[in-house]
Amino acid sequence: MLKSMKLFRGLTSVGVSVLMGTGCLMGVETDKSAKSEAKAEEKAPQSATGAASEIKEGENKVVKDTASSEVKKGFTDEQQANFLRTYGWVTFMQSGVKNLGLSAKEVEQVMNGVQMATRGEEAPCALGEVMEDLQAFLQEKSAAYEKIHQVEIKATAEKNRQAGKTYMENLLKTRPSIKVTPTGLAYEIIVAGDESQKASEMDSVEIRYTGRLIDGKVFDESKDKTVTFPLNGVVPGIKEGVQLVGKGGKIVLYIPSELGYGEFDIPSIPAGSHLIFDIDLVNILKNEAIKPVEKPESSKAN
Repeated sequence: MLKSMKLFRGLTSVGVSVLMGTGCLMGVETDKSAKSEAKAEEKAPQSATGAASEIKEGENKVVKDTASSEVKKGFTDEQQANFLRTYGWVTFMQSGVKNLGLSAKEVEQVMNGVQMATRGEEAPCALGEVMEDLQAFLQEKSAAYEKIHQVEIKATAEKNRQAGKTYMENLLKTRPSIKVTPTGLAYEIIVAGDESQKASEMDSVEIRYTGRLIDGKVFDESKDKTVTFPLNGVVPGIKEGVQLVGKGGKIVLYIPSELGYGEFDIPSIPAGSHLIFDIDLVNILKNEAIKPVEKPESSKAN
């Protein structure tokens, strides 16, 4: 989950940069197009007003086609389509639109506004005139949705907690190798590792991991790479569980929602979810207290 959230924030930062860069480029091209249009109008008779517009559209098409062909040198059409859909998903999730509880028709209206912007058209309303009303409208939509959403989250969380409890009760009956700590964390040590080298909650660890829901769905994984993070910066179930195995060890953690993400409803992990983590502890980075440097004794005067 650490990896996906980091990637999520990274994509958002990239998105802002891309939007800013695109805005600058669009401004430059608009200026160029305006100059071309003005020159065309000077040379063309008054009755041929469509000629300048055709020149502007032609120049913009050349710019877009050139940019597209440059990108295609590195990625296939399918990859580009998936990248753009993913970027749209990230933009939607981070923009706050998700928290307005919009209907399908309302989402279509938002997308119409996006399309207007990409065509260089003016906003339907003058922002200076409607900004206060727009903000009030959005706040009202958000508040109304939040009330409904919180009720839904609590119901979902309770359902998932019960499902997790039932899942663990059945699992513990058939898997005596799974132990449960006083906090409620269940774990199974696959490889003990070097038990003389265990992490403390103040240390950082390097791990490989796969995170799953009880239905087997993988919500995050490091695959063939490793991830390094401080143990005091993760959910309680992972912090406690990683300390149970030595360096080089492998452990499976069964984390109830109260030791995981609780009632938080985050991408890929519904509220109240019971989490399963397969973890390989690759390395431990000890954060030992810095010892003061001993000063040499000063030589005594004769």
